[in-house]
Amino acid sequence: MKFINRKQIYDNARQLLSFSSLNVKKDFKAMLVIILALLVIVPLVSSGTYISINSSNLIKKNIYSSNEQLIGRINDDIKFNLDSIKNQMQSMADNPNIKSMNYDAMQSILIQGAKSNGSIGGISIADAKGQIIYNTSGVYKNISKEEYFRNAVSGRVQYSNVKISEINKKPLEFYYSVPVKVGTNVVGCITATIDVNALSKIINDVQKNKNDNTFIVDNNGIVVAHKDWANFNGISMYKNFLPAKNSAAGKSGQGIYDFNSRTLLAIYSPVSDLKWGIVTTVPYDVAFADVKAQNNIFLMIVIFMLIISILVALFISEFVTKPLCSLNTAMDAVSMGNLTARVEEKFLKRQDQVGEIAKNFNDVTAKQLTLIDKVKDMIRDVQNYNEDTSQQVDELIEASRSVGRAMGEIATGTVQQTNYMSRIVNRFSILKNGLDNIDMSANKITLYGEKTKDKNQLGIISAKELKEEFNKNYESIQSAAVHVKNLADKSQSIETITDSIKSIAEQTNLLALNAAIEASRAGESGKGFAVVADEVRKLAEQSSDSAREIHDIITEIGVFVNRIREEFIHTTQIAENSNEKLETTIEVFESIINNSDELVKDIETLNGEMSKMRNSKDEVEECVENTSSIIEEGSATAEEVNATMEEQLAGMEQICNKVHTINNMTKELQQFIQVFKTE
Repeated sequence: MKFINRKQIYDNARQLLSFSSLNVKKDFKAMLVIILALLVIVPLVSSGTYISINSSNLIKKNIYSSNEQLIGRINDDIKFNLDSIKNQMQSMADNPNIKSMNYDAMQSILIQGAKSNGSIGGISIADAKGQIIYNTSGVYKNISKEEYFRNAVSGRVQYSNVKISEINKKPLEFYYSVPVKVGTNVVGCITATIDVNALSKIINDVQKNKNDNTFIVDNNGIVVAHKDWANFNGISMYKNFLPAKNSAAGKSGQGIYDFNSRTLLAIYSPVSDLKWGIVTTVPYDVAFADVKAQNNIFLMIVIFMLIISILVALFISEFVTKPLCSLNTAMDAVSMGNLTARVEEKFLKRQDQVGEIAKNFNDVTAKQLTLIDKVKDMIRDVQNYNEDTSQQVDELIEASRSVGRAMGEIATGTVQQTNYMSRIVNRFSILKNGLDNIDMSANKITLYGEKTKDKNQLGIISAKELKEEFNKNYESIQSAAVHVKNLADKSQSIETITDSIKSIAEQTNLLALNAAIEASRAGESGKGFAVVADEVRKLAEQSSDSAREIHDIITEIGVFVNRIREEFIHTTQIAENSNEKLETTIEVFESIINNSDELVKDIETLNGEMSKMRNSKDEVEECVENTSSIIEEGSATAEEVNATMEEQLAGMEQICNKVHTINNMTKELQQFIQVFKTE
């Protein structure tokens, strides 16, 4: 039986630990069984392997040592026998009777020598030509062609190759030849025939272990000796056996070899003075039979301990896995969102770590349940806040858009107001020119009135001299008529100017009304402009009233001028027709003087009103310019406010988007939280 080596022990251990039917990753019971089994098996297998290896090494060392000693003793015995044969043969060769080839004396010496050594099967002596002279075995032949003879004759003393029996094809004998010399001349040689059975006998005498196999091989790999030589027939079976080759080559060694389907422990060494080798083999399974038995016993112990450990593991796992299964069931329920799951009450009563784990699990689950409820409430509140905030932000965005549109309209209105104010300024420039013209005309009228008064006074003074100076008076009357005509024309021009002033006042009043409307639209920023517009409106009404009064006065002046003209015509007619009308003319002149005084007074009044109108015009023009500047600043401010409102609107839209995003996230979180069962 072949011994189970270390690799086989590991294979057996892996087979014992092969739980292919158990799902180690999911089955705690199987894992506990395997762990306990490994805790038992690994130390046992390790210690058993260590003991087995040490025992094997010790046995192998003992086998190597004992067989080396065996080979050494066999080698010593062979050497002793061969040395005794060599000495005996050399002694015979040196015997004078052998050298002299004295047949009778030689015969006695050879027979006595053959009998004295049991390893010698016979001794022969041959002459220098190789012809055997005498042979104790009775065989006579010519050996001149034998290698051992030629070597001996040439002076090289050595052992011959083994002779194979022609009958049973087994090694039969080998020879040792020594030259017989007389002086330096070789006269013959003496040869000892050594029976190979003597070598086998030496092996049997030394080797006592029946399980060991010791043999001797020559340099051709032929077995020349064996401990069971009588029953041994495989003389060539070790030709390819490496220890046989190494030993025949003069090498010594030991090792484990596979030969003929068997594993052998081999120890080998060369034979002294021969190109042979001695080999001792021991079957591996025989050498380690005790170790194998020990390993088998140890394997049974391992199996027994494995069974015990499995039973213990099953008991412990049953004690532990039930609460773990309950805990696992509860954890599965919790993992599916059921936070109302709890570990069974009976496991909570345990006072060990399992009970603590169960209590801690229930406490953690209860806290998670409370946490989930609070999270749900917080999500609900956040959603409500987000909805309110979103609605407020939407309303704020819409209000901002309305304000932006209003600011745009205000900016547009301020631009229009600026245009209107520019037109008002232009109108006031025109009004200024008209007032200047009216002032010049009034001055002329005053001058004309003064002149008329002077002329009328001269007329009164000269009335008495009318007759004498009739022609001169007639010329003066004609000149006065011309001036009156001019005065009528100027009156018409003044009436045209007053119409323009009235039209300008009406337009100014309309512009002031529009400015007041735009100021009311502008709100707080337009209050100052509304005051200015109201003042402009009042000044426009005053200008309109003054223009109306001037118009009335001019109308009256025109009436008076027309009357004067008519009177001058009538006076001319009277002067032309008759001097009888002189008194009437004097009265008319007196009336003209009075009217001239009134006209001068009216013109002076008109000049005063025109001066007031000029001052009011300057004030209105300054107010209009200030209002225009304010409107331009308000337009710029409105544009800045509009840009700011657009930026605020963009920010509000971003806030609204963020609020919607938060609302969506809270909805997703609420959907996730809904997975957990809390009731």
